[in-house]
Amino acid sequence: APMGTTSASLDIPVQITDECPYLQVDIGTPFFTRCQDNTIYVSYCNYSLLDVADASLDVTLDPLFTFISSSLSPSAINGDVVTFDLGDLGPLDCGTITLVVNDLCTSVGGQTLCVEAHIFPDEICQPLAGPSWTGASVIVEGTCDNGQAKFSIQNVGTGDMNESRSFIIVEDVVMYSEGQFDLDIDE
Repeated sequence: APMGTTSASLDIPVQITDECPYLQVDIGTPFFTRCQDNTIYVSYCNYSLLDVADASLDVTLDPLFTFISSSLSPSAINGDVVTFDLGDLGPLDCGTITLVVNDLCTSVGGQTLCVEAHIFPDEICQPLAGPSWTGASVIVEGTCDNGQAKFSIQNVGTGDMNESRSFIIVEDVVMYSEGQFDLDIDE
C-alpha cells in the first residue's frame, strides 16, 4: 500500500449453484438523444456451474423506437420484441449485445421511454434458498403509461412473504421514493 495508507484483504464466501440454470441479464444506456441513433447495451451471464443449452433473450423496445442494427443478428423481430439466440452458455459465460435504435423524432423532450430485457431459460433456482425461505419470489416490472414510468411489485413464488421488505425508487441518481411491501402469493 502507498505510504500513509493501510490495506486489508477479506475472503468473501460465494457459492455458485450447480443445481439449476441461473441466468442474469442487465440492460442500460448512457442517455438517449432525440432524432439520433442511440446504443443500448444488454449484458448477460450464466452464474451456474451448468451448461445451459439454447439460451435466448428478448429485448422489448419502447413503441417509439425503431430498431436499426445490433452486434448479434436477431433470430426474430416481432413487433417491438427483438429476440436473440445465445446458443449454449457454459459455466460463468458472459457476453454483451449492443443494439442501435432511433426514435425518428416521434418522442418529445423529457419523455420516458422504456426498454426491457428477459433471458431464457428463466426457471426459479429454488436450491439457492436457505432453510427459512417461505417460497416467496418477488419480481418488479416497469411499464410506460402516457410518458410516465410505473412500477409494480408482485410475489410470483410458491409461498407468502414472512416479513416486510423495503423498496427504493431512484430517478436521475436521486432517491425519489421509498416504502415497504409484504406480499402474499400472486399479490
